[in-house]
Amino acid sequence: MTDNIHYSELVINTFKNSKELVKEILTKYPVARDDDTILILYCMKAQGFNVQANKGVFSIKGTIDMLRFMKSFETLTRVRREIQNTDGILLPTNIDVANKRNIRQEVIRRYYRN
Repeated sequence: MTDNIHYSELVINTFKNSKELVKEILTKYPVARDDDTILILYCMKAQGFNVQANKGVFSIKGTIDMLRFMKSFETLTRVRREIQNTDGILLPTNIDVANKRNIRQEVIRRYYRN
């Protein structure tokens, strides 16, 4: 039972740390508010990965240990959604992105209701 409590606390702390990281990235790089791929690349860079981009081509360098301990893409995008949809802050800068996300969310919601 104690292991479950410890693990639960670890998950909550990881989520809180991820949320702070994503808030920092969304604040510093507004383009990341519109594109989860860009958000993930900036988050990887903040976690110590060497991320290079040039003319639409990018490379990522890091170690296996860095990969093992990095925050998951799913967590980062989930946190971005919470910040934007629940907290109502650091919203997309492009209205088309916001509209497409709202439409997608509604389509998925309807699909799972049926």
